[in-house]
Order: sequence, then C-alpha cells, then structure tokens
Amino acid sequence: MSVWAATTAATPCRTSGWSSAIRTRIGTPCATARSRFYLPVEGLSCAAGRGERMGRLASFLRVGAAGVGLALCGAAPLFALDPVRAPSRYGHDVWLTRDGLPQEFVQAITQTRDGYLWIGSLGGLVRFDGVRFTVFDPGNTPGLRDARILALCPARDGTLWIGTAAGGVARMEHGVIRPFEPPSESGDRSLKYVRSLHESADGSLWVGTSGGGLRRFRQGRRVENEEPVSPGHTVTAVHEDRWGNLWFGTTEGLAVLKAGRLVRYGAGEALPHGFVYFIFEDRAGSIWVGTRGGLTQIENGAVTVFTRRNGFPADAARTIWEDRDGNLWVGTLGQGLLRKSGDRFLSFTSRDGLSNDHVTCLHEDHEGSLWVGTQRGLNRIKDVPFTSYTTRDGLSHDAVNSILRTRDDGIWVGTDGGGLDRIKDGQVRVFTARDGLGSNYIGPLFEARDGSLWAGGDGYVSRIAAGHVTTYRTDASGERRFVSLLGEDEQGRLLVGAGDRPLLRFDSGRLVPYDAATDRGQYRFSVMRDRKGALWFGTVEGLGRFQDGRYTLYTEKDGLPDDTVHSVYEDSAGTLWIATTAGLCRFKDGRFVSFAGQGGLGAGVVSQVLEDDGGSLWMNGRRGIVRVRKQDLDAYAEGALPAVSFTVYGVEDGMESADYNPSYIQPAAGKTADGRLWFATTKGVAVIDPRRLQSNRLPPPVVIERVLSDDDPVPLEPGARVGPGRKKFEFHYTALSFVSPEKVRFRYILEGLDPAWTAAHDRRTAYYTNLPPGRYRFRVAAANNDGVWNEEGASFAFELQPRFHQTRAFQALVLAALLLAGWTVHRLRVARMEARFATVMTERNRMARELHDSLAQGLAGIALHVGALRQSERELTEGASRHLSTIERLVQSSLAEAKGSVWDLQPESLREGDLPAALASMARELTADTTMKTVLEVKGTPRRLGRQAERNVFRIGQEAVTNALKHSQSERVDILLSFEGDRVELRVRDHGRGFDPAVAPAASSFGLTSMRERAQQIGGRVTITSHPGQGTEVILQAPIS
Repeated sequence: MSVWAATTAATPCRTSGWSSAIRTRIGTPCATARSRFYLPVEGLSCAAGRGERMGRLASFLRVGAAGVGLALCGAAPLFALDPVRAPSRYGHDVWLTRDGLPQEFVQAITQTRDGYLWIGSLGGLVRFDGVRFTVFDPGNTPGLRDARILALCPARDGTLWIGTAAGGVARMEHGVIRPFEPPSESGDRSLKYVRSLHESADGSLWVGTSGGGLRRFRQGRRVENEEPVSPGHTVTAVHEDRWGNLWFGTTEGLAVLKAGRLVRYGAGEALPHGFVYFIFEDRAGSIWVGTRGGLTQIENGAVTVFTRRNGFPADAARTIWEDRDGNLWVGTLGQGLLRKSGDRFLSFTSRDGLSNDHVTCLHEDHEGSLWVGTQRGLNRIKDVPFTSYTTRDGLSHDAVNSILRTRDDGIWVGTDGGGLDRIKDGQVRVFTARDGLGSNYIGPLFEARDGSLWAGGDGYVSRIAAGHVTTYRTDASGERRFVSLLGEDEQGRLLVGAGDRPLLRFDSGRLVPYDAATDRGQYRFSVMRDRKGALWFGTVEGLGRFQDGRYTLYTEKDGLPDDTVHSVYEDSAGTLWIATTAGLCRFKDGRFVSFAGQGGLGAGVVSQVLEDDGGSLWMNGRRGIVRVRKQDLDAYAEGALPAVSFTVYGVEDGMESADYNPSYIQPAAGKTADGRLWFATTKGVAVIDPRRLQSNRLPPPVVIERVLSDDDPVPLEPGARVGPGRKKFEFHYTALSFVSPEKVRFRYILEGLDPAWTAAHDRRTAYYTNLPPGRYRFRVAAANNDGVWNEEGASFAFELQPRFHQTRAFQALVLAALLLAGWTVHRLRVARMEARFATVMTERNRMARELHDSLAQGLAGIALHVGALRQSERELTEGASRHLSTIERLVQSSLAEAKGSVWDLQPESLREGDLPAALASMARELTADTTMKTVLEVKGTPRRLGRQAERNVFRIGQEAVTNALKHSQSERVDILLSFEGDRVELRVRDHGRGFDPAVAPAASSFGLTSMRERAQQIGGRVTITSHPGQGTEVILQAPIS
C-alpha cells in the first residue's frame, strides 16, 4: 500500500503562542549560562583497529550571562535534570575527535542493556564506557559494510541493530557484528540505504530506507504484504505508539497506520513542513513530530504546531526527547538545544558551551544524563549538586576571599579586588572604595550585635550600617598591616587582629589594646567565641583559648595534627572542630582527636568547617569541598569505626573552581536559613543545598572487555583454556557509570592465586605474571561515584594448561626416579662405608702385626742379650760392654718403630701441632663422597695445647662428626674452635633430626662415654644438647695447659 493511498484527513491543527524570549533580571529564575568544556588528554590502544582512545576531563569553560536568582534556587538532586534550572546551569561535557571520536558528526546515540553507550558517527560505530572510546569500522570489523552509521536500535533480546548510509543493516550480538542479509533481499540494493530503524512490540524490525520505502522483517524474513510505504519513498522516522499504531515520517509528510487504516498529516495542514525528521511519544501519550519547518504535537487527535510565526525559536526540529522528570527537549538545526519550560522554550546553544548548534540526536542514559549529538561532537548534560555564580551573575569579582551570612539572611561576599558584595532577595549591591571602604581588597567579615557589618582590609576596618560606610585605620603610625581577624569579646566589643600585632578592641570609636594576656606575638587567622564565653584563636603556633583572663595555647603535643590552625567551629552539640594545615581535629571532653591519619580524612589543608541540617560536616580545603557524617567521625574517634567514609566535590560537581583562597581569610563559608551552604572559591561562590542531594544508588554494570595472554587475546568463553608456557596476563575491565566515571572505584581478585581482594582504585587493567598451571577465576567489582558497590561484578574462569614437565604424569615419573636414585645413593653410601670400615680393620690388623713383629721381636732380642749378660758376669768387662751397647741399640730401634706405628694413626698436621688443620682434614676425609657439608670456623689466635690435649680434642671432634654422619641425617655440620684466654672450646653442631636425651640409647652406643673420658683426661668437660627435629650440639670446654 502506498503512503499516499487510502488516506483519511487529519484533525485540523491549533496553534500556540509559545515564546522563547528570555528576559534576564537579577533575581528572576531564568536561563543562566553554565557549561563545561573538557580538554581531555588523548591515549591510544590498538585493541580495535583505530583502538580505544581515552579522554580525560581536564578543564571547563563557561560562557554567557544571567541572573543570580536562578543560582539561589538551590542544587537539584542527581539522576534527573531539574526543571527549575536553566539548561545552561546543568553540568555540561564535550567530546570531540581529539578525545577519541573517529568523526565529530554524531548521527545516533543509544544505550544497550549491558550499560554501554553506543554512538553512530560518520566515521564508524563507537562504544563508550565514560572513559574510553572503542571504534568499529569496516577496517577492523568486516560485518560493517559502511562506516557512516545513521541509525541505532537496541533490541529486546539485548542485541543492537545498526543502520548504515550505504552498507545496509548490521546486527551486533554477543559482541560480534554481522551483516543482516535476508536471502529474499539479496538482489535488492535499496535496503543498503538505511535512514531509520524501529523494533515493534511483536519483535518485528522496521527499516526505513532512502528511496526503498519501509521494510518489515520478522524472524529474519521480510513481511512484504504488511508494508504501508511502497518503494520509491524515503522513510526518515518510524515509531509504534503505546496502542500499537505505527507512525512513520517521510520526506513528504507524516502518516499513521491505525487498525489497518492509514491517516496522513501533510504540510500546511498538521505539519509546518513535509520533511519529517523525528517522531517521539511522551509519557502522556502525545506524539511529537520534528520537521524541517518546526514542531508538531498531536494529542488525542488535536494538533498543535510550533513555528517561528508563533514564537518557536527554531526552523528545523531535528530530534526530540522527554527525560524522566518530564522535561521535553528539542534538538534543532541551527538554534541549539531547547527545553520546554511552561509556556516557553529555554535554549542552550554554542554561546553556552554546546559544541555545535546543529543538534542531530538525543538520548537519556540509565542514570539520568542527557546525551546530545551534534554535527561537531558529543555532549553530555547532567545535573550537578553545586551551583556557582560569578561576575556573570553580578558579583564584583570572581576571586572570593570571605563569605558571611548575617542575621537578616543576607550573604556578604568579600572579594579580592572588586569590593564588598551583598546578596539579598536575588539582588546584588556592591560597595567599593568609592563608597568609603578602605580598599577593594576585602579580608575578614563580622556582624556586630547591633547588626552592623565590619570588613577588614589592608590597614583598616570598615563599618557598614544602614548603607553608610565608615572606615578606621588600625595603626596611627600609618603602617599598613593586613587585618587578619574580626570578632567580639564577651561584652560584645569588636576585636581586631592584624597578623602578629597585639589584639585590639573597638571602644568608643577608637581601637585600643585588648588584653595583655593574649599578646603572644602569634599570627592569628580567626577568633570564635563559644557558648561558654571562651575565645578560641586560630594561630600559626597552635590553638589559643582565652577565658577569665587566662590564655592557654594547645599544640601538636596536646593532640593537634598541626600547629597552624585556620579556624574553629562549634557545632550544635558544643563540640569544637578545628581546621588545620594538616587536616581536621575534634576537641571534646578536654581531649583532641585528629582525623588526619590513616582511616580518617587524610592529611590536607582545611580552611573552614560547617554543619548542615542533616548532621554532616562540610569543609573546604586543598582537595575541594569535603562532606562527612559527624556520627562517623565520632565513631572513628571512639574506636568503633576503622575508617571514615567521605565525599569530595570538585569542578565536575558544578563548581567553577575547587580552589580556596590561600590566605586562609575567615569566614570562608556560610549557611543561610534555608540550609544552603556557601563556599568561597577563586572563581566565584559555590552553593549547595544538602537537603536536595540524592545519592546514586544504581550499582554500575561491570564488564570484562578483554583478556590478553602474552599480548594474544583469550576468547571470553566460560572455562577457556590457555596453552602452556604463557607468562603474562592482562585483564581489561570497566564499569558503566556515566555520572562521574572518574570517581568509579574497582577491586579484583584472581581466585586460585590471590588470598584477598586488591584495591585497584580507578585503574581498569589488572596484570599477572608467571602464573603456575591450574584453574583460575578472575573477579572484578566496582563502586559508583557515591560508593555503591556492584558486589557480584563480573568474572572470567580459565585454565592455564601445563607443559609436559608440569603434568602430574611427569611429576610421578620424576618422583619415582628420585626415589630410585635415593635408594641407589643410599646403597652406594652404605657400601662405601662398609668398604672404608674393612680398610680400617685391615689397617688395624696390619698395625697389630707390625707391632708384634717389630716391638715383640725387639723385646725378645733384649731378653736374649740380658740372659747372655747374666752368663757373662765372670767374663771380661769388654764383653759386657758389647752386650750392653747392643741392648741399647735394639731398645732405641724398637721404640722408634713403635712410635712410627702409633703416629700412623694421626694426621701429619697434628704431628706438627696444627689442630685446626687436623680437624679440617678429618672433616673432609669423613664426609668425602657424601652429601654432608662441613664448615670450620676458628675464633681467636690458635695456640699449642700439648700433645695429649690436642689428640683428645681431635678425637672428640672426630667422634662428634662421625656420630652426625651416621645418625643426624643432616646436610651440614658446623665446627667452631675457639681460643679465649686460658681456655679452648670446641663446638660441633648438626642440623638434623636430633633426639630426646630422656629416651636416648645407651651413651656408649654413640661413643659418648669415650668423649667424656677423653675430656676428663685433659681437665675438661663435654656437654651434649639435642631436641627432636632441632639437631644435636657437642660442646667441649678445657683449659690450655
């Protein structure tokens, strides 16, 4: 059926007097310019062809002008775009080609069920996780036939339909992109030119083509007889409404198929132009149609047209979206982004930071951020907790030194060169030197009891009352000392401090010295009077307390984290909170507790502390603005909480700057009656309403994107097997939270190796090396910007296969071989010891024979000669002389031979009196051909002990080493020989199995009796210590004779 056949006339349209004019006045809630422009740092990975290009948020740009009134309306909750804010007051981020986009013309945006954001550009399909872009194009993805992506449609089953300019339709399923090529369409080239995609409730895919009409496919087959638009027409938009009616737009008009009837809406009747760009259905059931000539709303059959003639601020309405808060957004071609607000449209254009005024597509993600595609880049609009206002909003200067809320709920702002500003009822009044101030550089502020305001500056204080300014010099000598603090004493008299000069008080129109007890020569930053009347001073040398004429100074020795104290805050319970250079400190019940250490808030400058209505403390400092629950601080201070959770806010949360004034001028923050908190920054005033804060309770989806082994990809399949020999593993993962992706935190564990989780902070890659073969499971969990964890996370199980030498079969073979080798070595050692014993026995037998044959025979000869001598008593003296000579010769010869036989049992070194060498030689000889090692250490200067003493020491050492070799099963024996004074000590220690002396075998079986006897012979003693499994030590102690 042709779109122009069998049509029914539509209901006549009605027009509306919408107005897009924005009249800006200080104090009226209107459009306020606020946007941020990221300047990312670019990175490149070759994982996906052109790769993953990473963009980091680096800086922001805000332009435009508007009133303070809107800023004072308060911060909006997260996860919704607050309709009270002007579009330019939202957080705004931009990504361009330098940030990772392959091409800046964005044609389509959608988010799939797994949490990824998908961007269709003229340079390829892009997957985005908030940090990294991954590009798919024909060069790295054969399933894409064309890089020009014009339409995206997520299917109910989690797949993604992709429409290209000249490459037909593709489908991504399980991470793989394949071309959609029904067999019946193989010869039809018109399906290649896709303009729109839509999946209807019955699962049918509707494809709008360029010149090929509208195609319908069900379960991969074309349903030709149910196609309402015949070939030859270009279908630019398709939508199925909640009642099942099918709407479709063409370059010639709009039509709807209702119960088989086709109703047409043509140009000049219901449409401002026949060229339809987009069709959208809002939550109320109205159909919105964007055309080349304006916007059309069809509600219950009634038609409303919005064009320039009746106040619509644009010609072409290219795309439409309704967010979860009911805000209707319209993307135009030439006039930027519009938001319907009451009876008018508010605009957000390139003047406000939009990357381009030609908006091509819109999409709201799962967390409530609105993504805007333009002809020059990708934009993201989100709600932020802080609202900042600066000179664009009426302040006299962007650099703010001090902030004071007065009792009439006005806000006074002291600037660094612009003067003093008063904000009240949405109006800003500026006081400068022309009005009587001492200068335009404003320091501390204070409200007196009479309602007058005091401002300190460089050598002066100024009093403002009833709009009149009076200035007083702080030093009559003309020396210009900067006024560092203002306060009051217990009588309500103004106190003035100028650095380290004596404290002054204002009395009867004059500044006079206050109290000598407070004059300590300390530079003072602030003074606070508590509910008991005590004055607390923040100084560079500690925390000062003055009461009843007594001044007490508390320092680090008393528990402060640092001696430099900037300010003191008394909360609703009377507890003091001290802001120091090193962090926050609490003073309660006479005790200081620091939160600067591990588990607390960490070390860092804190300038000012405030308490909100919900029991949380807020403080500004070097890291930004910090929020922490007071009950958590108290629990940590009492030891009931191991670590404190806190939130840090920065420029990504809506502030122009998170930097504070480095001069620590007080007060640097204030709280108005409505509960809003105001903070001084170097770029204006940052305002937040803590009551409207909404936590991100949505756990981020976690995805393991790829796993590499030695730089080769591992298939992400359950139970994947990795070949043997792989040394390096990389696990690349991400979490899909787009609110503040830079605040997402990760932890991971490799089950099968890691004993506990590893905190990865914001790192999205885990590395492992030298994994042993086995089964593993890599798990990763993530937390969003508010610390909500996805505990289940994602996991990947795999098996690292072993090499042959790492298999159990090989290990069993090795074990058997080792056992056989051990048994063989044991048998060889036993045989060698038996052979050595046999040799010793042979030598002993030889010695016995030698002694018998030599000494015995010599003695026998002596006996014969003695007998002959007896028979020669009567003979001449000459004969007796010969016999006596022979006897002498035989005795000497026998003695020599006996001595030689005995010395054969001793080493040569011992013969020469070298006991250490003899012990070393003995140890080497006994342990030769064994696995036992001996270590000899000599302490002191070796001395001669006498032959018997040296021999007995030697024999005791020999017996101890022999016992260790036989019984200890030790791999090492240590020998220590010490010469100290007139004593010698020998220690022989093994590291073997030891024994229990209480159940040891008879001492004689170990030669212990022999050792003790030898020790007694030289006046010494032997002690033996041993414990099962701890080895045995033999100790000889003897005198040196």
